[in-house]
Amino acid sequence: MKEYNIIVNVIDDLPSQTLKFVRLNLEDNLLKIRQELEKKEVIGNSWLFSKKYSENNDTGYGFAEIAFNQEEFFLLNEIIEENSNTL
Repeated sequence: MKEYNIIVNVIDDLPSQTLKFVRLNLEDNLLKIRQELEKKEVIGNSWLFSKKYSENNDTGYGFAEIAFNQEEFFLLNEIIEENSNTL
């Protein structure tokens, strides 16, 4: 199991974003990643994962939430931004 340095970007209703630097396995599913991040006190159990997507011919972007009951079907490497290893 190889772990990589990942930046976790926590976005909430506050105007600022919180960045956390953690080591995670890119091949783990999101349910296991959630357990690791909760253990490391990076996120709480009410947080949801999301996938960033392009819109308007790549001039903007949005986020699609991943339902909690679907986390076991997605791997971390499917939702991180590869060029910056940002979750």
